[in-house]
Amino acid sequence: MADEESYTISEVADFTGLHRNTIRRHIKLGELRAEVVQGKFGPEYRIPKSALVESAPIREALRKVKGGEGFYGGLDMATPRGLGALDSVYLSLLEDYRKALEELSEYRGRVLMLEAAEEEKERLSRRLEELERRLEEAERSLHEKELELATVRGFSWIRFRRWRKQKEAEHG
Repeated sequence: MADEESYTISEVADFTGLHRNTIRRHIKLGELRAEVVQGKFGPEYRIPKSALVESAPIREALRKVKGGEGFYGGLDMATPRGLGALDSVYLSLLEDYRKALEELSEYRGRVLMLEAAEEEKERLSRRLEELERRLEEAERSLHEKELELATVRGFSWIRFRRWRKQKEAEHG
């Protein structure tokens, strides 16, 4: 949608004669494709021009406004007869277009999932590195404390190693 002309909910409401809340409802029901972008005053819906052609409720509203004049250049988009001799070609192209949009949407969803999975993998890798570092520090600290304990108890090195193995066996 980055290169495609798009409209706000208010703009679509203005030229269709529908209320802004009706446009929002069509978006939430999936009847009108829209994208949330950062607007001047926060997040806002932007509706691509192609989505207006795809949406049956919007096509019907546009057909009623000014007898279908304006946005569609006077073509009655709600009925195939309005296209005259181009009916079959137009409908075939429209169906191909819709299929391509569905496939594109599916692939965009997959890409977003893969990107999210990649981010999660990186986050988990960093966490694993941190935990491994902390484990090494804990092992080093434990070894130092065991040596201090052995020194305090007066163990010889051989006696200390036997004592350590015994403690490890007790704690599994």
